Amino acid sequence: MKKITIFFITVLAIATSCKKEEVQSFEGDYTFKMGGNVEIAGKLRSVDGKSSVDTVFVRYLPNEIGQMHIVQTNRNCFKVTMDAIGSAPLLFDATVSDGTLNLVPVERNMFVYPDISTILPETQLKLTLGGEGHIYNNLLIFNLTVAGKYEYLLLQGDVIGSDANCIAKKR
Repeated sequence: MKKITIFFITVLAIATSCKKEEVQSFEGDYTFKMGGNVEIAGKLRSVDGKSSVDTVFVRYLPNEIGQMHIVQTNRNCFKVTMDAIGSAPLLFDATVSDGTLNLVPVERNMFVYPDISTILPETQLKLTLGGEGHIYNNLLIFNLTVAGKYEYLLLQGDVIGSDANCIAKKR
């Protein structure tokens, strides 16, 4: 009976420490790089405004680098700050579930570019940015989701998909 009790106490201690380690492994200071693109479904209006053509097109998000800080606020709750060079800082609320850091979406003004090699932005959009991250050793990799509306000159539409990522290295 004594061996069984010791066995269960050991198992409970291991299970508890693993859970705690999983949650706390996200905390820390990071450097990051973020970028990607969005797919937009919309309409291309004629100059006279009397007709339009359905279209799907891609616009590119800026590549950003900067500092990220993740602070635990409660057992499974975090604050994530991202301070990119030349951009306004972002503040996300986040939760941990099954080893995944889930970012609560926030609105952000972002420039978009017509192609990846263009240095001048096409227009600035109000987009919603969120996503989920997984940690691998000292790398935190976020798969980001982007939503919003697009309007520029004769094109207007909705973001229907995104391929955006953020890779952060723990310092």
